[in-house]
Amino acid sequence: MQEDTKNYIKQMRKEGVSDSAIKKTLAANDWQPDEIDILFASLSARSVPLPPHKQKNETVKPVAVVQQYSTLGMEYSIMFISLFFGAVSFGAVLHILLDYYSSGDYLRTQAESLVSSVGLPAVTALVTVPLFAILFLRLRRIEKTTPNVLNDASRRHGVQLTLIVAFIAGIINLVAYLYQLIAPSTDVIQPYNYQLTQFIHLLITLAICGSVFSYYWIDEHKQH
Repeated sequence: MQEDTKNYIKQMRKEGVSDSAIKKTLAANDWQPDEIDILFASLSARSVPLPPHKQKNETVKPVAVVQQYSTLGMEYSIMFISLFFGAVSFGAVLHILLDYYSSGDYLRTQAESLVSSVGLPAVTALVTVPLFAILFLRLRRIEKTTPNVLNDASRRHGVQLTLIVAFIAGIINLVAYLYQLIAPSTDVIQPYNYQLTQFIHLLITLAICGSVFSYYWIDEHKQH
């Protein structure tokens, strides 16, 4: 199987067919992205052993190989890292602005104080959010034309980790808000404005975490 496929790739290259076109053909014939990358790598000077191709109704035993990221796998990893920093920094900007205006500081202080507080998260959001959007749209187009990439290990791990982090962040903030409402306290009762501000803080966090969690949760159930 391996030698036949290698000979096929060599013949296609001789006929002038691009590697990307060959990879698409292999993907359409049930080759996984990682298997294709290893197969092409085995044709280079530094050959990498190719694991046996999975046949129908055959259980493939784990093979001890060095873990490596495919090109798309790296893009998925960068996309999810950008999503994490973008969501955190965007949320931080909203929380800072809410505290600033709800406390009345904008009536007593100069605009420089706001800039110094919101500057770093704002710049981080300006860098990471567009980067996430570009990678997301690019990879989404690839997923529609080559559905097999949905099984890329980096994508699967990224989606699962994103769901877990978004769920934990949302639950922690919801529990913390409810606890401060019902827990007995000897402090002076906070004014209504404070309680309203805390509620809006909760809504901001739940909106961001809930949006990320809902999208990938629904998307994963559509695919499987």
